[in-house]
Amino acid sequence: MAVSVDFQTSAMRIISWNPIKSAKDIKGNFGIWIGYDAKAKCAVGKGWDKQFTIQNQGGDIKPWLVGQWPLASAMIYNELITAQRETKKMGKTFYTTDYKDLGIDWMDNVLFTTEEIVKKYPDVVQAVVAGRYQGFKWALENPKETFEIMKKINDGLDLSHEMDAVGPMKSLLVTADTKKSGMGYIQPKKWENIGRDLFKAGLLDKMPEVKKVYTDKFASNVIPK
Repeated sequence: MAVSVDFQTSAMRIISWNPIKSAKDIKGNFGIWIGYDAKAKCAVGKGWDKQFTIQNQGGDIKPWLVGQWPLASAMIYNELITAQRETKKMGKTFYTTDYKDLGIDWMDNVLFTTEEIVKKYPDVVQAVVAGRYQGFKWALENPKETFEIMKKINDGLDLSHEMDAVGPMKSLLVTADTKKSGMGYIQPKKWENIGRDLFKAGLLDKMPEVKKVYTDKFASNVIPK
């Protein structure tokens, strides 16, 4: 069961060497993280496997950069920054496509738990949701201090890369809606979109009862600045 949504707008983009004017242009090897491929399949619909082949992107976009894949996936706060830097060095141009432009309007990252936990330990669920977004809020307001904390866990982090990610993260988390409803609020319409799109693409045998897979009882009450 989903209790909270991280990003109210889409963080993931398709990066490509050629323009994508419609889903018909999604062809060839497509680098995607395992588990994130549903959006691409739904964008193309039934018969997607006749248009593109999923490649396990893993931790980098090197196969895309060297031309091995025509398509790859990029989070705007990470891989997209890398793509912009590296293609500038190479003197090349690339294209970016939002899944919304292809008719796929979902939320991105979701906080999950089980129905049993929601029923037995609602106070714990509430504390986890609130704490999560209090952490996001603090990190956005204190990016350099956040970097120093993260550096203790991952010594390979690059300061300039992480600082460049602050702006894109703010664009995802600080919106007119989150200033009104708080970070992580549930959007029923986007859950309906997921069920509809998965069914239309043949990834589900029947339309799901979408209202059974999320709850809006746990607001974070964390209002970003």
